[in-house]
Amino acid sequence: MLLVAVLLPAVAVSGAAIAIAVLGSEPGGKTTSAATPASVERSLPAAGIGSDTRSEIQATPPAQTEPSTMTPSPVSLTERKSSDADGNRDVYIALGDSLAAGVGASSFDLGYVGVFHHRLELIEGRPISLLNLGISGATSAEILADQLPGALQEIQRLRNDGDPTTNVSIVTLNAGGNDLRGALALWACLSDLLGETCLTGLNGIADELRGNLESIIDLLLDGPGEAPTVYLMNLYSLSDERLESFQRVLDLVTAMLNEAIVDAGDRAGAIVVDVSPIFRDRAEELTNVATADIHPNDAGHRELAGALLRAAGNQQSPEG
Repeated sequence: MLLVAVLLPAVAVSGAAIAIAVLGSEPGGKTTSAATPASVERSLPAAGIGSDTRSEIQATPPAQTEPSTMTPSPVSLTERKSSDADGNRDVYIALGDSLAAGVGASSFDLGYVGVFHHRLELIEGRPISLLNLGISGATSAEILADQLPGALQEIQRLRNDGDPTTNVSIVTLNAGGNDLRGALALWACLSDLLGETCLTGLNGIADELRGNLESIIDLLLDGPGEAPTVYLMNLYSLSDERLESFQRVLDLVTAMLNEAIVDAGDRAGAIVVDVSPIFRDRAEELTNVATADIHPNDAGHRELAGALLRAAGNQQSPEG
């Protein structure tokens, strides 16, 4: 799930009313690259936030909220895996949340994973197996605990199959938005965007995200034999006039989490795919925001696939 879905899980698109519901969490993690009011204020213009960001935004959190739930992809793991994944061919593994699961697209195959996979096969001129382990709603910790073991098992299986021509060649990974689940810090950010409570809470979330992503990538690249190329996507930055004053909080959170994602990718040896500017001022065109869903539509998923193709050195359009 995208971070704005956690920050704004209930969107009333009529007029400009947007209801916000977030759950509580304990800030934690390391203190690496901790943001301070001064450092964040310097970075806000680059994230598309105006320089006057300390004005108070009145918001009262509800006494009790229920978790925002996303409809899981109807495609089972068996169906997500190419029928001949055990044949002599490379394997592409996808890890992630609702974006990897294709939420928002009109069909699973039209999610960014499906489009990227299809284009890879066309470019390579040969079949490539797909193992999509993405689960809607997954946090980085859940990807580490629940999805990574399946990926490592597939990597190990192909390393031990006696055929040096078969291997997991590509892994894509998107995560971060769902790590905001339980972030009471967001309410502090609504009241004082650069206040200590806001930044301390967000720093804790960012540090935990950074650590989880580093662990995932380290384990994917560990071991003998040819390691897969890991493509780590950051979070796209969404802007829409219906977000009104919440846009500033959204921009701050996106900037801080994206800094953690880039740090993790650079440290662990992944290729970081910058999708952050793609959706800026294009929410109506590339997402389902008109129906109160900020997940990408078919066009938005094609844009994400295109960013992956460009990162992989292929400039071909992901159309088709």
